[in-house]
Amino acid sequence: MRLASLRLREGEKVRKTILIVCLLMLPVVFSMTGSGTVGDPYIITSVNDLQNIENDVNAYYELGSNIDASATSGWNGGTGFIPIGDSINKFSGQFDGKGYDITDLFMNNPSHDDYVALFEYVIFGSEIKNVGLVDVNITGLSYTGALVGSNNGTIHNSYVTGNVTGGDYTGGMVSWNERSGIVNNSYFSGNVTGLFIGGLVGRNYLTGMINNSFSIGYVNGDFAGGLVSSNDGIISVCFSNSDVIAISGGGGLASQNGEGGTIINCYATGDVNANSGGGLVFYNKGGDFQTPSYIINSYAVGNVSCSGGSCGGIYAVSPCWGYQNCFQDVFFDNQTTGQTGSYGRTTEEMKKQSTFTNWDFVDIWGIEEDVTYPLFGLVTEVYYCGQLGICTDNIMCLIISSLKYFIGMILCIQPIFWVILAGGIGLVILFGMKSLSEKF
Repeated sequence: MRLASLRLREGEKVRKTILIVCLLMLPVVFSMTGSGTVGDPYIITSVNDLQNIENDVNAYYELGSNIDASATSGWNGGTGFIPIGDSINKFSGQFDGKGYDITDLFMNNPSHDDYVALFEYVIFGSEIKNVGLVDVNITGLSYTGALVGSNNGTIHNSYVTGNVTGGDYTGGMVSWNERSGIVNNSYFSGNVTGLFIGGLVGRNYLTGMINNSFSIGYVNGDFAGGLVSSNDGIISVCFSNSDVIAISGGGGLASQNGEGGTIINCYATGDVNANSGGGLVFYNKGGDFQTPSYIINSYAVGNVSCSGGSCGGIYAVSPCWGYQNCFQDVFFDNQTTGQTGSYGRTTEEMKKQSTFTNWDFVDIWGIEEDVTYPLFGLVTEVYYCGQLGICTDNIMCLIISSLKYFIGMILCIQPIFWVILAGGIGLVILFGMKSLSEKF
């Protein structure tokens, strides 16, 4: 019986109240196996199971198979999947994708009260790991991200591919990485469109951390960064190969490195086309009475073109005073970026280890002398190109290898490392970044 169909006579108000209370207290019925505990998590095997997480945001969950979420394009009058949790009922559990994918997740809710994402809010102590969102189509208002809207927990070994559209602080994976938020060993590949936007994260706030992660694709907005829009926290051992288009300020890695922000051991290879832009950042905070921002042991090689404002190989604008030492051992390729300045080096110099003084070429960086720019944890492995994709760029191409145990930045140099076999299958030497959780 629906509550709306109840018709009570005079004197039945007490009965009505009791009935409503009793109905609200009925336990939620799960179709998932398991009990939701750490030792016996709920096992998700369908997109309906995934949506039902909202009925118990404090439990432990695992994917038991790949999930086809294509039906969500027809859910809820065309708005699609409803974000899990809200500002009151925040996700405080654990979610382990176990290496499975969720494909074709659809959300189209630009009138939603911000934070459109699979998980709207994730609190400190929670963890989302080992999951892939493949071919997402996500549209929200401000603070939009495919996986998490507001993250105060840990996201580990996860990835997103597809299209994400929003307003302020929209990111391909996470909108707002809060002060306790950690994004580790993760990546986004696809297109991000909005106002203040980043390829992976919209804003990395205060003490938020992004480690061993990257973005590949296209980022188009007002203030746009290849990896993040704005960074006030720490970004380490990350790269972006996202091309950036910004109406106002664009950066190959970040639009703004805000007060107290640190970018260390990172690089950007994507092109930047903006009113004002920099190979790594558009704006780097500093100056008197300001906590300076730092960029350390990092480089940029993508082309930087500006339509009217300031332009630079590392940054476009920085009020940082010299004594604050905001830029330490940073470099850009003055041939490929099209920029000049004291941090610029020729392409030939950028491919020599001796250029990169004070860099750690034991545990973090590697380089193939005279062949590659510095890469993370250089290892050499051989794969069949047919299993990974085809390199079409005659300088380099980035392909993603297996993400269950290996986050790969695959460098394909033509024609030096192409070997065409009789059967037409190419072998290519891959310079990959091993999962750095093995190292740190």
